[in-house]
Amino acid sequence: MAYPQATEADVAFYAEHGWIAVEDAIDPADLAVLERHCDTILEQKETLAFDWAWEQGKERDQRDFRILQSSPTMFWPELNDSAFRHWAIDFASALMGTGERFVPATR
Repeated sequence: MAYPQATEADVAFYAEHGWIAVEDAIDPADLAVLERHCDTILEQKETLAFDWAWEQGKERDQRDFRILQSSPTMFWPELNDSAFRHWAIDFASALMGTGERFVPATR
């Protein structure tokens, strides 16, 4: 599957609205790899994620996780080399008209 390039219409839409939906942009096989890792984060949230909806006065180990924040690349750095990740940076850079570059996340 070829990842789509940002068109002039995409750039104009983004400039006007500040958002854009790109249908069928990520190869399902690539997405499946990311989904598996995200499922692992959800299953092991106590060690692989942060809770950003904590209740004041409760210790971390007593909290119910409500909003999870994590980064799969912190635990699986090979995702930094994935096609969808490079595409997302390139596509966003084209939308914003900037020379963004990909910088892998580090732990």
